[in-house]
Amino acid sequence: MPTEDEAIVGRPLLRQGGRFLLIAACLVVVIAGMKAARTLLVPILLSAFLAFLCTPAIRVLKGRRLPPWLAISVVIVFLIVALLAMSAMVGSSINEFAGRVNIYDQDLDEIRGKVLDRLHAWGLDPEMDESLQESLDAKRLLTLISSTLLELVNALSNFAVILLITIFMLIEAEGLPSKLRRIGGGADADLSRYLQVGKAVNDFLRVKTLMSILTGVAVAIFLLILGVPFPFLWGVVAFLFNYIPQIGSIIAAIPAVLLALVTKDLTTAIIAAGCYVAMNTVIGNVLEPRMMGKTLGLSIFVTVISLVFWNWVLGPVGMLLSIPLTMVVKILLEHSEDMKAAAILLGPPE
Repeated sequence: MPTEDEAIVGRPLLRQGGRFLLIAACLVVVIAGMKAARTLLVPILLSAFLAFLCTPAIRVLKGRRLPPWLAISVVIVFLIVALLAMSAMVGSSINEFAGRVNIYDQDLDEIRGKVLDRLHAWGLDPEMDESLQESLDAKRLLTLISSTLLELVNALSNFAVILLITIFMLIEAEGLPSKLRRIGGGADADLSRYLQVGKAVNDFLRVKTLMSILTGVAVAIFLLILGVPFPFLWGVVAFLFNYIPQIGSIIAAIPAVLLALVTKDLTTAIIAAGCYVAMNTVIGNVLEPRMMGKTLGLSIFVTVISLVFWNWVLGPVGMLLSIPLTMVVKILLEHSEDMKAAAILLGPPE
């Protein structure tokens, strides 16, 4: 039997264990609910993403003494024009590429067969043949890219709903500070914590979006010069997958390089791969860290896990939103005294 002193010492440990189990159970319920409601949740998250992107532009226009309603209207009109232009450029390309995936896969099978024949001539172990064929199978990646793009197009097909939610979010943001002051106890309530979180999220999305646009434009121009089919489509893919650090640029490059190999030749494919490596080295390793800072990074392990997790919860669109969503969680944890340790664990090693 434990003594009274041992029982007193053990009670805090039991309380901590019970608290941990309660938090874990709540997380399981929330995640299950998100997965079940992803059809409803994806448009809302896309709207929130667009609202965060629009906020800095609205702030700049308001700084030039435009009324809030006019600043929001100008930004919304620009957003509509940009999304319609992007849809016009790549909408048909997405459907055409999705319809040709099987044709390209047959061409890749021929190339893969030639590679395997050459390896057999060099003495490839027959037992390694099956595993090597699976590793050289590019159809899975081509299908993943096409299904992700089609899912995004389907999500944006509710364009009016997403736009309407975005507009109301931007309008509601105007009155949010006053509501937070009322929650905090009055007009003199300290909002610095909320402002720091909002600024950190806005800064991350602003820099990441600028770098993604630069990457997408550069990819489209280079592939257009090389004569690779669907250059604007691959520019959009590079723009979207640039939100996924470390591995996003690799995923975006592989289908374009394979398409260059199938439709052109090996030299063109090597040049295309070199262009991707050069652009991502300059933009991802030089420009972006200087503009964003190292404090907003994620470890490679967390990047991969968040990619798998959000793809499982929200589908292919969740894969594209995985890093912004994880960064929002990390920023919120950084501004919580109790959860700073979790934010450090999510970050990269020093």
